[in-house]
Amino acid sequence: MVRAIIKKILRKYQKAVFFAASPFISNTATLNQEQACELLNRCSLRPGGTATLVNNQLTEAPSYDIQIIIPAYNVEKYLADCMDSVLNQKTQYSYHVILIDDGSTDQTPAIADRYKDDSRVTVIHQENKGFSGARNTGLSKLNARYIMFVDSDDMLCENAIESLLSTAFDNDCDVVEGGAYLLCEDQTSIEFSYAQKQGLPSAHNKLHGQPWAKIYKAHLFEHLCYPEGFWYEDSILSFFIWPVAQRVFVIPEMVYYYRVNPTGISSNAYGKSKSIDTYWVTEQLTIEKSKTKLPFDDVAFKQFQTQIIINQHRASHMPLEIQESIFVLTRQLVLTYFPNDIIQNNKDILTKAILDNNFGVYKAYCRLN
Repeated sequence: MVRAIIKKILRKYQKAVFFAASPFISNTATLNQEQACELLNRCSLRPGGTATLVNNQLTEAPSYDIQIIIPAYNVEKYLADCMDSVLNQKTQYSYHVILIDDGSTDQTPAIADRYKDDSRVTVIHQENKGFSGARNTGLSKLNARYIMFVDSDDMLCENAIESLLSTAFDNDCDVVEGGAYLLCEDQTSIEFSYAQKQGLPSAHNKLHGQPWAKIYKAHLFEHLCYPEGFWYEDSILSFFIWPVAQRVFVIPEMVYYYRVNPTGISSNAYGKSKSIDTYWVTEQLTIEKSKTKLPFDDVAFKQFQTQIIINQHRASHMPLEIQESIFVLTRQLVLTYFPNDIIQNNKDILTKAILDNNFGVYKAYCRLN
């Protein structure tokens, strides 16, 4: 509690704090790009997945109002609860579930097959391709106006589909997000919620970064896939979905139960060299974004700054030379892809640290934010 209060005070007066502390925390990065890239690859080899090569064909007349994509890997303990929460939805809208068993080695395939005779469900068994590969299998079969992603250890709240789709159809929404509960063993708390239904001017820095607790117009994913081989593949939302989502709504209804799974990636990423993927996926998506018509404007720069802070938090457990390598390569991404006037117009501490090649200030700033 005391630590949180101190952190809040430091944030409020951070410019003064950083000015006073700069002689003590300044530390110019000494690695060059080649050295930084070699260090990262030695620790965790860069995956080769892509986000934009798959062309998911939409039918002219979709058969369903919403398609629910559920990737499942070794979730025998939770899968039935997840599926039942979806199939017990009371709604006027038509929906279809694509359940992908991603090469599970426990009883998940057998549990999945219990639902294969339900006309609302398509069960697919495939060799293990990871979260991205499983979701992409679902995306390759788009046949609905909207899509939704549900993790197989999570659950939908009662009336989730009705609440989300009613808002979507009434307002011609590109994205709708509801509230989510955090489910940890037998304890339930609110992960996030909204006070009222409202339209947002954009999705940038307004919606939560996870793919769940939301529905999306299917056409947003028509030429997009999750980059396979990467952790933190959900970054495609901030790079490719939020910039084109024009009509975005949030609703006060709680729609999702997010379960803290002690065997999941989110619970076990800390301390793993694979967490370097937080930079690799940022690099990959930045390169691919540069080949589209999506702008590298001030809004995109603010979003990228948020990504920089997230990346440093995820890598903070790694050796100092790895953290410095991520800083050096991130700095080069900024200088390469963002116009100089956009960079220069941002007078904040993080941007100045990047321009000055000041690894020490960058690291301290990210830790504080």
